[in-house]
Amino acid sequence: MPGFALDDPRYLNADTDNDALMRMLLELASEVWVLRDRQILLESALRKSNTLTADELDAPITDPELRETVKVERDQLITRLIAAASNRYEVPATS
Repeated sequence: MPGFALDDPRYLNADTDNDALMRMLLELASEVWVLRDRQILLESALRKSNTLTADELDAPITDPELRETVKVERDQLITRLIAAASNRYEVPATS
């Protein structure tokens, strides 16, 4: 079986939809970059104003409304990633 023998390390074959995998990878890379960009800007602003400590950033979420917002955002990200790997993928509308 391809990909499982030590002398045959192939993981993708003709049965794999490489375009779908690439769409999923690009969708994920896009999400990661947006998050990194925003995080860099946010941390820079917080350092300048001394309004938030690193410990506060690492603290667990205790606000139920914020916890629900995070859950909804996570679910939307997962849905977009799975949709990108689907055969029925539609390019998202841009604003």
